[in-house]
Amino acid sequence: MRLRRLVEVKPSGKCHVDDTVRADYNNPERREWLELALVDAIRKYGPDRVHFKKIRAEFLTRIVVVREKMQLREQEVHGTWCTEAKLEQKGYSAFFVRKAFHPHGLREGRIA
Repeated sequence: MRLRRLVEVKPSGKCHVDDTVRADYNNPERREWLELALVDAIRKYGPDRVHFKKIRAEFLTRIVVVREKMQLREQEVHGTWCTEAKLEQKGYSAFFVRKAFHPHGLREGRIA
């Protein structure tokens, strides 16, 4: 099974994956993780044609998991810096704010 065959649109208009996966396939930087997801799925079920539906389902599941991990990683990298007051305005509890700014529980020279 080839990744190209999974992402191509058939003459009937049918495609095994959604548009976002096809867009990722056309982007050379993201194609590698698609190939790794397919290899993992083939490793799990074997390369036989009788397992095609299982491989495709596993491939699509792995793509969702990897995409969520990538989004979380991007959020961590592109996070914003907030002051104590700003965090409290956003609705975070005082306990969370204290822990974020004073990880050892110290606040203004005393134990919180």
